[in-house]
Amino acid sequence: MAHGPENASSLLQNDYMIAKNFPKNGSLVIAQIDKIERYGAYLKLIEYGNVEAFMPLREVSTGWIKNIHEFLHKGRKIVCRVTDVNEQKNTIDISLKKVTQKESKEKIKEYNLENRISSLMNIAIKKAGLSHQRQTIQKNILADFGTYTKFHAEAVQSQSPKNTNVPEELIKLYRSIIESSKKQKKYAVSYTVSFTYTDTMSGIDGIKSALGAAASKGVSVHYLGAPHYIIEASGKDYPEAEKKAKAGIEAIQNRLQGVEIEAKKNKSKDDKTDIMESL
Repeated sequence: MAHGPENASSLLQNDYMIAKNFPKNGSLVIAQIDKIERYGAYLKLIEYGNVEAFMPLREVSTGWIKNIHEFLHKGRKIVCRVTDVNEQKNTIDISLKKVTQKESKEKIKEYNLENRISSLMNIAIKKAGLSHQRQTIQKNILADFGTYTKFHAEAVQSQSPKNTNVPEELIKLYRSIIESSKKQKKYAVSYTVSFTYTDTMSGIDGIKSALGAAASKGVSVHYLGAPHYIIEASGKDYPEAEKKAKAGIEAIQNRLQGVEIEAKKNKSKDDKTDIMESL
């Protein structure tokens, strides 16, 4: 089964763009659904300046598709695989069914990681009084390091990163912000929630209402591909995070009366903590 993410409170579009017009064949991308047709859908690749890509109907799911709207919803962000790039014709084809659940999770983590580091760097730029040079600094980071993740690793591990146009004092300020962030450690728990909702009267609206009720309990909701969702919660300690996650799951159950819901706890750590500890 194909998989893709939707996060009710995060996964916001990052304010940087990879310095490329087209992704590579076979690469994973974050795509936002723009237009849905009977024969497929048009999506925006948000890491590539919102360049348009097309997903044929046959690439939406491995199973038979009676109604494409049961699988795709306008505005949702999903993880897709690039299947064909034609720069001469200016076209990109992508697939949802060629992405595994594991690949989707890893791509989401990578995407959130880049966004988090980008946000921390913007804080450093503002504190340094260099807001007027923000775009130039961002371009230099991507040109010199390729990604914000690689910049972070170099900035933290090396006292004086070489061959970069990023001001040394700005890197030192960024490093101090990282150290401060480590002290604000968060703990997180994650559950994969599975359910099948067959109410023909409320349909998708019923599911949206249930997931919205979960989000109101302070959790994040990721869409993995019907009927699987991820419920994430964080807190000052694991008991607090666990309590929030269970409240979110209970909220879904209360909205979907009579629907059997399976909740399986995932072995995961808070993404923001991972950034500070693993790089």
